[in-house]
Amino acid sequence: MSTKSVQNKTINFPSLAENIALVEGWVDNLCVQHNVGEDHYGNILIAVTEAVTNAIQHGNKQDPTKNVDVTIDVEESKIAFMVKDQGEGFNFDDLPDPTDPE
Repeated sequence: MSTKSVQNKTINFPSLAENIALVEGWVDNLCVQHNVGEDHYGNILIAVTEAVTNAIQHGNKQDPTKNVDVTIDVEESKIAFMVKDQGEGFNFDDLPDPTDPE
């Protein structure tokens, strides 16, 4: 991956399922621009689109008046993504243990 530095670039869009294609295109372009190898590209695409899908469906409850923000931060050889919705949130301490066999 190249060492180009792009700080806090954000896209913002309404909570509509069709906007996932917008995110996919953005990830595609970003990975090409920063020479991300195919071994990492697929993982990045799945992680980011899954986070956006969750923000639309669960966070914003598919309310198109609520937005999703996707921010990237590129530093040296790292790309970080942050997905933010306008939902009410939840306390993750109240969730059951996903590794519990029951």
